[in-house]
Amino acid sequence: MKQITIISGILLAFTGMWCFARPGEPFINLAFLFGAAMMLSGISNIFTWMAKRKSGQVSGYLLAEGIMTLIYSIIVLANCLIVDAVIPVFFGMWMISTGMMRIMASFRWNRLQDPYWQWFFGFGFCTVLAGCSAFTPAVVTNVSIISLLGICFLLQGINMMVIGVHMKHPIGAGAAKERE
Repeated sequence: MKQITIISGILLAFTGMWCFARPGEPFINLAFLFGAAMMLSGISNIFTWMAKRKSGQVSGYLLAEGIMTLIYSIIVLANCLIVDAVIPVFFGMWMISTGMMRIMASFRWNRLQDPYWQWFFGFGFCTVLAGCSAFTPAVVTNVSIISLLGICFLLQGINMMVIGVHMKHPIGAGAAKERE
């Protein structure tokens, strides 16, 4: 499962880089790519949680994030985001919700004395900030919608890779057994 999570992160990051390579591309041309990457990430999160929950290597926040990402991906794949004004708000909400999940998980890992909790907090905070920036008008930021989505997907990809790398470090009951 660790490898699947890292591969999912790499896929999301490559999707973000693809956006930077095509900043003027209309959203409708890339919607399937976005939706498919999100769906694979959501499914990966859900399966990772199911496989690793008993070993204490993941928290329930990963399941919640996976379900939310899966729902968001279905909306994208169903072509429900036709109006360009809705696209940054939609992906901004995705970024804020997943960033908040990461921040809440980091507090849990801090309580469990996990030494890597700062990574999750930092990336969660950056993800929330990127999500909030999606709500600023494009006129103010002078960033195209596709470039904004590139930032979103790149950050989400990095988040997933950090989760995958961190899986070798058990939290909760597993960490207590490892310290003994």
